[in-house]
Amino acid sequence: MARNRLALSKQNWLWFLALFGVGFLIFGNGLNGWFVRDDNIVLSHSLFNTPWSFLKFFDQPYFEDMPSAGLYRPLTQISFAFNFLFSAKPLGFHLVNLLLHIVNSYLVYCILRRWFNNGRLARSVSLLFLVVPIHVEAVTSIVGRAELLSFSFGLLAFLKWHDFKYLTSTTLLLLALLSKEGAIALPAVAFMFSLLYKRDLKWLYYHLTSVIVFFILRVVVLGKYALGAHVEYIFNPLAYSSFTERVFTSFKVLALYLQKIFIPYNLTADYSYNQIAVVKNLLTSPAAIAGLVIFLGAIYFSFRFLKTKRHQAVFIAIVIFVLFYMPVSN
Repeated sequence: MARNRLALSKQNWLWFLALFGVGFLIFGNGLNGWFVRDDNIVLSHSLFNTPWSFLKFFDQPYFEDMPSAGLYRPLTQISFAFNFLFSAKPLGFHLVNLLLHIVNSYLVYCILRRWFNNGRLARSVSLLFLVVPIHVEAVTSIVGRAELLSFSFGLLAFLKWHDFKYLTSTTLLLLALLSKEGAIALPAVAFMFSLLYKRDLKWLYYHLTSVIVFFILRVVVLGKYALGAHVEYIFNPLAYSSFTERVFTSFKVLALYLQKIFIPYNLTADYSYNQIAVVKNLLTSPAAIAGLVIFLGAIYFSFRFLKTKRHQAVFIAIVIFVLFYMPVSN
């Protein structure tokens, strides 16, 4: 038994080194990048000029003096503050992002290895996760660290949830939420697993504690903008669109998302006005129609796959994608 554990540990380290090498090979060209777009706004916070002022970020919105943006990500800001302790040059920021992405890919490997006890599946999926083109923005854009940190803590929270260590899982979930609010989908994923594997729901009370603490902090810092941002129309027309238009547009974004995964062209993030036009009428947008067909097809096939244990991993993948896509698709 000890020999088997040692062999597995060696395999894990070798796979981490493989991911490390491939990660730098694929994303290393971004290390020479500069600060662009939102990087300049977020990293201009006055607290970054004050050494060892990390705790003060818990009392600050993500954009300084702009609670109306509705963003509260103190842990991401603290990670930037650590970068500034060593150097204000962009290289260090890019390097941390890349290392986080490599670690995240390895955590994907660890979760799949533990859940399905299938080394080949775990290696294949973690490698695909590492190199998938859609991750360029999160890795190469410095403010993409919010996604990377939230994902790191979220995966660790799920690993601890799997081990029935609910208090640790709850703490990690709170850290994920304090990195980026998209982690709010994690309890929904755990709930899905609980139903699928007939697991008790004792953990739910723990996770709800993290969610409540997170929203209390948001209310204290963001005030009336805690539950809804107020942004100018030119920055986000969706904020002034009807619920139906937002749903239609989310289908269009889904189609564009998948297109850029399989056809990695024009991956540069462009937040200029109306780059993705709001869909007023579903029938006038081929991309939105395609996204709707893909979405309904994913739901249909997920339940088809659920019937056979052999394809259960596909069901789980589809459901996780849908649950996390919903809060981030506006």
